[in-house]
Amino acid sequence: MKKPEAQQPVWLSSPILLMDCDDVPVPCGRVDMSLYSSFTWLDGEPVLWYPDRKFFLLGRIIDRRRLNRAVFP
Repeated sequence: MKKPEAQQPVWLSSPILLMDCDDVPVPCGRVDMSLYSSFTWLDGEPVLWYPDRKFFLLGRIIDRRRLNRAVFP
């Protein structure tokens, strides 16, 4: 969220869970995920881009209702 009148114009909301590994282990036995995601807009829709556990970059359209529930300080 942008607040142009604020001393710090970029504000972050409380966390919104957008992806989870459901504690499914990868072949080495670890359940944590190291993800470097990106968030863009495509044809007016919010899209979360993230790597899968192997080779591919995946894009998921995020329901705007989830984003509208964000709580900003």
